[in-house]
Amino acid sequence: MHRALKVAEVLQLLCFHIYPHRGRKPSRKESRALARLARTCTTFSEPALDALWSFQNTIVHVINCMPAGIFKKDWSLRRPIHQSDWERPLRYMYRVRVLSWTDELFSPSLRAAYIPVIFETLRLCLPTPQLFPNLVILNWNSTMGSSLIPISLLLSQKIRSITLGTFRTISDLSILASIPLRCPLLRRVELIQAEIRQTDQSQTISAFVRELHCIRSLVLDHLDQTAFEHLARCSGLRILYVGSPQITSAFSMPARDKPAFAALTSLSLGSAPAQCVLACIRTLSRAPLASFEVTITPPPDTSSTQQIYVATKKHLPRSLTTIRITSIRIPAQQTFPIEPPAIKIEILRHLFHFENLASLELCPPTGIDVDDDAIRSMAKAWPRLEILSLTSRARAHPLRTTLRSLLSLAQHCPLLEHLEMGVNATDVPNIDFTSRRRVINYNLVEWDVGDSRLSSPLLVARFLSGLFPELKYISTEMQDKWVFDDGVADILRMLWREVEGALPICRDMRDEERYWMENACDCRYGEDDESDVEDPKSDGSVEV
Repeated sequence: MHRALKVAEVLQLLCFHIYPHRGRKPSRKESRALARLARTCTTFSEPALDALWSFQNTIVHVINCMPAGIFKKDWSLRRPIHQSDWERPLRYMYRVRVLSWTDELFSPSLRAAYIPVIFETLRLCLPTPQLFPNLVILNWNSTMGSSLIPISLLLSQKIRSITLGTFRTISDLSILASIPLRCPLLRRVELIQAEIRQTDQSQTISAFVRELHCIRSLVLDHLDQTAFEHLARCSGLRILYVGSPQITSAFSMPARDKPAFAALTSLSLGSAPAQCVLACIRTLSRAPLASFEVTITPPPDTSSTQQIYVATKKHLPRSLTTIRITSIRIPAQQTFPIEPPAIKIEILRHLFHFENLASLELCPPTGIDVDDDAIRSMAKAWPRLEILSLTSRARAHPLRTTLRSLLSLAQHCPLLEHLEMGVNATDVPNIDFTSRRRVINYNLVEWDVGDSRLSSPLLVARFLSGLFPELKYISTEMQDKWVFDDGVADILRMLWREVEGALPICRDMRDEERYWMENACDCRYGEDDESDVEDPKSDGSVEV
């Protein structure tokens, strides 16, 4: 045997090459390869078994290592468990690093009757403090009614990441109090929505959050003011998602201390009132934020939306790469004017400050009212855009953007890959696609047209294929059926499907024309002449 195989790191690299993604269950092919490697010789046995057992989504495999005849069919004990019965399971319990439990793997009868019996039996006779002493990642997603109480057998000081849910009882929620004490090095926490009274869970979750001192990523549904201020002092927090924040005022650190949220790079707020959003934005004035996403509810009016855009420009860093500001659908009882003022370019200009944006999604409840010139200004302001979504939940004004606005996006946003924006496509621009200096964008693959109107699918397909040769998918997913009646919506959907179906035909025709033009040039100038024309696909948007 080569002496390099005596080095533990080399053996680990070999196993990592077979099973590189340790955060998921190994495939059948990977499991078989590791099992064969473990049986090859004693040198490969330990590292291969470590890799094979590192990820588990059940405890059945450990129980199956015990001698036969201990458990009945209903998992109750047939005889007392002896110390010698644990010798074989202990060889593998220490190898488990990730447990991703979901009770969807079990039948309802097994969840209701057998799982509590199994864990209660293990709790009484387990020879170690934890079932998996070296566990690092615990994902316990109880979506079908199982209790969270069994996780007390799984908590250890080595756990760095934990996902828990769903909390259905007060007993389930009470587990949170012991987690920071038993897992003091937690880096990542995700709490799935509770199904008990909001007051009980808000207070318990707030107390739990205030005991997290090493946290780097936090995902939860409820966050009150005191917990928010505690997180602002956590110098290592990088990712924060809050489903229903209850933040009432901004928070600032003393000048001599580190800024609030000194390491936060991604913030996402769901179902947040406008005043809550403003308080969060003002708190983040010195945070190195890269991604800011928020869903505002109840839907704000135009004035509140403008305040949020102004505060975003004033307080958030210019290096932001992702901005997503949306709102839920306007309910029937929402008291808006009959024709609510839409968001115009004057309000959107506040976001021109963020010139490094790669993803921008805006969905104000009152709609966005811009024209082709406004789209040109936006395209020039955000040249690095890869995703652009300008949608609305209601439209009290006709679309003023036309297909010419796509020319500006193709020219000034060469990296654009996904577009969600409605246009008036009834008038197709007359562009000479044989010109050598026409604009082409090779990156756009998908366009959600929403409620865009059109009259000639073939002309639109010809225009789009010349401007975006790689465009493959046209959808109407953001189409709001309450804007048009169902009959008009169905007609528009059918017409845009015709456009999507004609795109590959137009693309093939252009390829054929290009082929014959190149051959014609070869015949005219001679095949030995080298062409000085660069590959048009070397950049996302070029003029040819």
